[in-house]
This record gives sequence, C-alpha cells and structure tokens, in this order.
Amino acid sequence: MKNNLQKARVLLSKNSVNEALDKIMETIEGSASLDKNYIKSLILIISDYGLLKREVINQTISNADFILRNSQIMSRALSLIENLEDENFDNVNKSSKLYIPTEIVKINFEASSSKIKVLFLLFNPSNSSRQEINEEVRDLESELLKSMHRDKFDINIGLAIKTDSLQDLLLGFLPNIIYVSGSSSENSLLLHDDRLTSKNVKLSAFSALLSMFSDKVACVLFNIKLDDKDALLFSRSINYVIYQQEILPMEAKKNYSSTFFKALGAGKDIRFSHEFGKNGLLINGMEKWVDSPKLLEK
Repeated sequence: MKNNLQKARVLLSKNSVNEALDKIMETIEGSASLDKNYIKSLILIISDYGLLKREVINQTISNADFILRNSQIMSRALSLIENLEDENFDNVNKSSKLYIPTEIVKINFEASSSKIKVLFLLFNPSNSSRQEINEEVRDLESELLKSMHRDKFDINIGLAIKTDSLQDLLLGFLPNIIYVSGSSSENSLLLHDDRLTSKNVKLSAFSALLSMFSDKVACVLFNIKLDDKDALLFSRSINYVIYQQEILPMEAKKNYSSTFFKALGAGKDIRFSHEFGKNGLLINGMEKWVDSPKLLEK
C-alpha cells in the first residue's frame, strides 16, 4: 500500500497529477479498513482537478490562475498522502476519533473543550434592503441553532457595523468563521460612522485587519460580489475565502448561504459545505447562479 503512496509522491514532483491521484485511489481502495473520509477527500480533489482541466480546454482560465489552483490541488494531494502514510493499514481502529482530512478542514468539530465562533457582519444596507438582510442573517443563525452540532457553535451578530466597532468585534469575539453581507462598492465595504454618515472602508484595509487574526479565522464567506483580485487579498492569510462572482438576487444569496450553514451545522467541512450550497442552488432551480460562489484556499 505504502509503495503506491511513494509512487504518488514521485508523480506529483513531476507534475503528473492524474497519475498521482490514481495511485492514491489504489491505496484507498486496497484497504477496506480505512476511514471513508479519505475517499471523500480524494474525490473532492479529483473533482476540482477535472474542473481545472475543463477550464484549460475551454480557455476560460488565465495562466496565473491555473498555476495557483494547480499548486493548491497538488498541495492538497500531498497532504492526503502524508495523512495516509501515518495510517497502520493492517490495524485501523474504526472506533477511534473521527478522522477529518486536515487539508480541507481547519476547524475541529471533535474538540469538546472549545466552540466554533461564527461572526455575522452586516455592512450598511440601505433602508429598503435592511429588513431583507436582517432576515437573511437570522435565517442563518437559525440553521446553526437547530443543527445537530448546535452546541458546538458560538454565534455573534454585528448589524449595521460602524467603523469604530469593526475592530472591537474581532478583538472581543475572535471568530473562526466570518460571514459578510450587505453593501459594497468597488474595492470597498460600506460602513457608517457615529453620525450615520456612509463611509467606504477599503477591502485592502479589511484584509489587513483580518490577517492579524489569521491564527483564529479559518474562513470568510462574502455573500456579496467581489473581484477575483480582491478575494485574493484575503486568501493570502485566511485558509478559506468564499465570495460571489456575480450580484445575486436575495433569494439566491439566502439559498446558497442557508444550505452552506446547514451542512456546516451537520458537522461537514468548509469545502463540502460550499459544494452543498452550490447544489442547493441547482436543486431549487437557480442553476443560473451556481457558478457564482467561488472558494479560494490558502
């Protein structure tokens, strides 16, 4: 079994990703005692690599994006190999603590001593949209509170964030997951000051702020439209950055985010929850928007 893993390492070093993934698959299929989460992890990597190849064939991806995503996929494959190499293939204890693939999960649902802190941030909506966005956040909170792992979550909601309270929220709560909704403009988020005057806070400044908490923040979900270059600012320091590539109608925004948090509350990892959210759009007849949510990994 481990001979296949050694071959997979060599193949990855030669950038032969397909062949390396085949060797990993042979290893997993050859040992019935391995945890099923290994195969789930591998399938996600294979799926992402297949999508990347289709984008290359269709010439819908830039060379820079290809290099970045190909490197991320190879890194995840290597991490999976390392986890498999630590296994005892002859004596895997199925009753041991649930294995959560480290290359796709930075949040430990098994840690009984600490809760996963989720911070919902609502950035300065107009009066006409405030009620809708408040309902959106309340719906997401409800998904977590009624979930199987509800006791694992600590939730904080920041509504109509002011410039002087943004830092306070992060410093006082130290969230693991941040959900961002509301209003944005080019390269900026819309906040207001104590006089209720609208104020633009540059995304670069917000990114710099979050980078100071990168030891705590595992994922930021922007349920607003961001440019790729702006999203990359956050992915330099945050493990998982999810954002919308289009301006979604409220129904689609709520559908994606609610199914994302439904999966998260069921104990699923960030990547699974993201795909689950996209599938929610398909199931509910919103396939027009299924390619809008995008996940970047550090």
